[in-house]
Amino acid sequence: MLGKEELESIGVLDFQIYQDSLPVSDILIGNGFSINLCERLKYDSLCNLFNGTASQEIKDIFKGFETTNFEKVLEALSNTEKVGTILKRDMKAIRALKEELKAGLISTIHATHPKAAEIKDTMLRSLAKDFEPFTDIYTTNYDVFLYKIILASNMLKEMELEKFELFNDGFYEEMGNGKLGFIDFGLYPRNLVYLHGALFLFAPSGYTFKLKKLDDGIEFVNLIKQYLDHDEFPVYVAEGKANDKWEAINSNYYLRTAYNKLKYRDAEVLVAYGFSFSKSDDHIVSAINSSRTKQLIISIRQRDSAKEVEKELSRLRLKFPNIEVLFFNSDTLFTFDHPKNYYG
Repeated sequence: MLGKEELESIGVLDFQIYQDSLPVSDILIGNGFSINLCERLKYDSLCNLFNGTASQEIKDIFKGFETTNFEKVLEALSNTEKVGTILKRDMKAIRALKEELKAGLISTIHATHPKAAEIKDTMLRSLAKDFEPFTDIYTTNYDVFLYKIILASNMLKEMELEKFELFNDGFYEEMGNGKLGFIDFGLYPRNLVYLHGALFLFAPSGYTFKLKKLDDGIEFVNLIKQYLDHDEFPVYVAEGKANDKWEAINSNYYLRTAYNKLKYRDAEVLVAYGFSFSKSDDHIVSAINSSRTKQLIISIRQRDSAKEVEKELSRLRLKFPNIEVLFFNSDTLFTFDHPKNYYG
């Protein structure tokens, strides 16, 4: 691994240097953040994991639709079932495929995502403090971690242990049964924005709501299952091609609003952590290039040689031809491995 001086010589600095010299405001969080908290989240696709145990019929349907989107397949099966029922055909096989699909998604989420007992309050409070310099948090992750971190952040504020502004997420309309409907991001200064949705967001009639307070002892995968049992699917953008992601974003008001908030953000500095900016992320790259961002500060993982690091720096600079791209050592921002004993 490269030492601090070697990294600095090729332009990879400690994050504190930027924090002390630039008006750091917003941050974009990618899957690298969640992997640091739970190794089981280190997967390329929920669909690929599911396909490891899925029947050949289900695999053929995903392949035939050229998609990794569970919702698209479930919708196709539901429509087929409706047509068959109208025509008085036997739909037993279709119903079985629907149940396999829903059960497969739940078991895959259960296998990869952390249980409530694995998410430690001390870690959440420590990370809440780490997010203090940032205004808006944009993320393409759809797990529960950032939601719980902003709840911890807000708790510190409400206990008067911190003075930073509360985080919000645009969900304010009480809908009963532990649901909050989306209104807008513009009502408060600090927001958590799920660019690709989340597993606890639903939009059964086109109006997106979130399941609130995922910390009452009920595993959130069990809450998801309750909705899937009624053919209601989480609002999240499946892994896959950029065009497929863009189609999913355009089909949902919340996702379009979230994307436009990134695209039309006013702040000139954006930090990116744990984000690969791969080909499938071209829609995110396009939004940043269209925004008023003048400086993009990207986290860089340790690699075995300076040559490997320099190759990565060059690749990332080419993505943003009109933005000054700066780099920081990913180990110098968040306290994952050794959380501070923060307020107990």
